[in-house]
Amino acid sequence: MAALMLLAALLRMFWIAEQPLWFDEVNTLYRAAGGGFAAVLARIAADVQAPLYDFAMAPVVWLFGDGLLAARLPPLLAGVLLVPVVAALVKALGGGARAALFAAAWAAFDPYLVRYGVEARPYTWLALFSGLTLLSTVRLVARRGEGAWSLAFAGSGLVLCHYYGVVAYAAVLLYLAVNVGALAPRFQRAVCAALTPLALLALWAPVALHQLSERTISSIYVSLDLSTALQILDAQGFTAPLATAGDMPWWVLVGRVAFAWLVILGSAVAWRGSPRTSVSSSPVDASGRLPRIAVVCGLVLVGLGLWFPSGQLASVASTLIKGGRPLDDQNLAFLEQLMGWVQLAGWGLCVAGLVWPRLVRHASSSTRRVSPVFLLLALLVVPLGLAACLDGMGKPTLSVRNTIFMAPAVIALGALGLDRLSRGALVMTALLLVVLCAFSTARLDGFLRRLPWGEAAAVVESSGAAPLAHPPWLARCIEYHGGRPWSSVYGSYRPADVEQWAAGRPAVALVAGFERLADSSAVQAALQRSHGAPQITHLRGLRVMVFRR
Repeated sequence: MAALMLLAALLRMFWIAEQPLWFDEVNTLYRAAGGGFAAVLARIAADVQAPLYDFAMAPVVWLFGDGLLAARLPPLLAGVLLVPVVAALVKALGGGARAALFAAAWAAFDPYLVRYGVEARPYTWLALFSGLTLLSTVRLVARRGEGAWSLAFAGSGLVLCHYYGVVAYAAVLLYLAVNVGALAPRFQRAVCAALTPLALLALWAPVALHQLSERTISSIYVSLDLSTALQILDAQGFTAPLATAGDMPWWVLVGRVAFAWLVILGSAVAWRGSPRTSVSSSPVDASGRLPRIAVVCGLVLVGLGLWFPSGQLASVASTLIKGGRPLDDQNLAFLEQLMGWVQLAGWGLCVAGLVWPRLVRHASSSTRRVSPVFLLLALLVVPLGLAACLDGMGKPTLSVRNTIFMAPAVIALGALGLDRLSRGALVMTALLLVVLCAFSTARLDGFLRRLPWGEAAAVVESSGAAPLAHPPWLARCIEYHGGRPWSSVYGSYRPADVEQWAAGRPAVALVAGFERLADSSAVQAALQRSHGAPQITHLRGLRVMVFRR
């Protein structure tokens, strides 16, 4: 295991400097370099990010600076730690030492995990906390409630490092609900531990609603169709770089079929081999004070949402937050969402307080224990089902790279399936996976983001013009790679604001790109009206347009 962890670290170190820091990575450094808790919190609140990763990066930036190695070391370490975690998960599912070794090797050399294991974003952390949460949940049920607070730790990391982790944690709660009987000896402790991540998430919920009220990010999400499903399948196997490159289609097809078969076989093996009967069938008494407190708190929250006048709420918020100044449209939208959240939480507490005691008593009277494979499959099905429902409402919310939280479950099931094969089939399948891994790793170079941020910053610097970025989030990249202070590059989606900003400047250098996400033609037209035709420098994926009077 130590050798595999060392090889995983060396492989990721090889790729760590193969691409410049991408916008999302630079923006992480920008938020982490806020200069104090309040400043970091304000920068996180102005974006659409869960808090844990940025807050964890703040001391890293303070101690080691904002260089490339310092930025990418935390995800690299998480990718290395994922190796023993998936091995332990396989053993918890009933696999032997050989299956655990297969899973560890899979996690160490998977090209997709290598790719995102060197990106300074919370993706590898999401995979690591997902694996820890699965492991803690399986052990919690198997040990009849022992080790509950390890679930509280892992689950809190899962829901607070990425918003996709919230949906993944719903699968954990579902699995615990159908296995209440196994938790009977330590029921209260297990419930408190399982609800701890939700309590922490509730504390962060107002900030999350503020983020959603001020930012729109629907343009970067896709619908769950056949093409997206195949991309998710490639991301969980060894074929993502090959499929992205568009070559070797037969190898991609064979890899998809082999990978899907291993997962199905592993699910069947683990399901048949898991124990089904609890030690005791004595029902759990869940009719204590906690359900009554939940009902009372729920009624209070519902009452606040129904009877607190919106005008009075806006007045209080204006006094407390803005020193008596009137609220703008974004502030009012945030308050409206906040009150909606309060009412929803209130009704949820009322229903939970009334239904929970009866549900727990019924579930705990059963002697049947649901297989932990149910947990792993729920982790795959619940998020995709929710994404399909939101697609039907016209709100796509799926991003393929965010499904990396599925990796520990998929790797564990695939390793169990691989271990089940006969010797001849095992040798052939292992050889196929090694070849696919080698081919995909060789094409990982085309899977990276290499944009000429340094060249664009140099053109802007040599022009002597005031820098402007469109979309505005390109500003952070120009600042970082050009050695400029944070917030020294202007950016706005509104042509009128850009025209007003450029009015007193003799020259403006507009850095534009990603036209699919944000068309810059209106901003260019506004600058042409005030400064005339630009001098354009074309770079790979970017354009620098210098406007002079």
